Amino acid sequence: MLSSRSPMLVLQSAVNGILGYIGLFFVTRFIGATAYGYLAFGMGFAGTLFFMNDLGFSQAHIRNISSGASFREANETFLAIKLLLGGIFVIVVISALLIWTDILHKGFQNPVEFDVILALIPYYFFQNMLGFSNAFYTARLHSARMSFPGLVEATFRNSTFIIIGALAHFHVISVGEALGGLILSIIYSVSYTLYFTVSYLIGRPWNIGRPRLTLLRSYMAFALPLAVSSSLSTVNGNIDKVIVQFFWHADATGAFYASQRIVTIITTMSSSLYIFFLPLFVRMLGSREDFDTSVQEYERIVSLFALPIVVAFIVMHLYITNLFTAAYDSYSEMLMFLSANAYIAAVTMPYSSALTAENKTWVVGRISIYAVIVNIALNLLLVPPSIFGFRAISLGATGASVSLLSATLFSSFLYRYRVWRDKGIGYPKGITVQAVPVAAQAAFLYICSRVLHPYDILILAPVLAASVIIYLGFAVLLRQITIGQIFMFIRMVNPKRIVSGMREER
Repeated sequence: MLSSRSPMLVLQSAVNGILGYIGLFFVTRFIGATAYGYLAFGMGFAGTLFFMNDLGFSQAHIRNISSGASFREANETFLAIKLLLGGIFVIVVISALLIWTDILHKGFQNPVEFDVILALIPYYFFQNMLGFSNAFYTARLHSARMSFPGLVEATFRNSTFIIIGALAHFHVISVGEALGGLILSIIYSVSYTLYFTVSYLIGRPWNIGRPRLTLLRSYMAFALPLAVSSSLSTVNGNIDKVIVQFFWHADATGAFYASQRIVTIITTMSSSLYIFFLPLFVRMLGSREDFDTSVQEYERIVSLFALPIVVAFIVMHLYITNLFTAAYDSYSEMLMFLSANAYIAAVTMPYSSALTAENKTWVVGRISIYAVIVNIALNLLLVPPSIFGFRAISLGATGASVSLLSATLFSSFLYRYRVWRDKGIGYPKGITVQAVPVAAQAAFLYICSRVLHPYDILILAPVLAASVIIYLGFAVLLRQITIGQIFMFIRMVNPKRIVSGMREER
């Protein structure tokens, strides 16, 4: 049911995930957990102000091109929008820093955090600009051209992390906590500058001309409800790091962000399958039966791919966190809640995409508002050490992950209820069958954790691999997937296909 192009994006996600784990290991072990905490706070602060990143215009652009609009007119208008939004972001961040320090005379836990935020401005600016090329590749179903720049960026960034970490470990260079945080932020900005440059170059010729005012008005009419959703989702994904930093300082913030980075592989691999939902749904609007059944089929497939990783992270959370640094052992429970959150968010994607494809963007916007309110309210209740001297409900830094999961569960329920009510398709019974392979995998991992205590990667890696094989074996027995489909997917996840695919995607 999914596009045959999705495996290329899954390959990119898998490679990026492996490189990301290696890079994270060298950063947290040899550059320092506190330095990583400074980076995490900088990303949380700047990321919270990144609310004007997209405002729903990317989905408007994808929907427009998928409907058969002129590529040239759409591209020139959308590029102008992204440049404007990027410029506004730069002004807002610099203004916020100047107001905070020069007018309100406030400071940060460490003065380097001011410099870290400034150094991250190019990272967020070019992340915004990537929306231009990636939205076009998504609408055209150009998975190879979308995959290659991400591989270049991940290779450059993590190789640099590894080199600097190794030099620090062997005392060739001295990297303190403050300098380390600043260096990490600069590397992120350089890598995303490279990311956008490569993405833009392989998409030429763009034939950019003057933006069209009529098309801009059309985009604004579609994107306005999603603007609220997009902005609040961005705030929702970053403000928790700011709150954790305020109450628990850099190490806790770094632990929270590290757990988020670990579960990124769930999000990115699920997104690799999800990325083409919107353009495909737009093409299906003429066939109600295909449209309605595809929502639950997409959910089943995304769940099938995500669950073995989620189960491994939940059951083995202590051992996986310990691989990066023992300093995060006391925060390892975060990984459990963030893994569950990533899974719920992933299986909800088809429902939000279905509503967007049908132009029900106001529904998406309202649900996003509710989710942000729930998340922020719970953060303010669960993260602080006490509320008016009352400590019973404080979960510390772990409260941020519980809050995020609660908000995601709430929004997922609302999305599902709306789609089920509108279409009358009922609860997806096919996905419940996956509880059997999940139970088998979880039982195996639990026994191994009690018997082997696999802190060593040489023990943990084979255990995790065996658990995935057990999961897939039960999935095959229950006809959730066939052995032929598994081998077909493995053949499609071939690095050579990216190169050949780029030649085909003209």
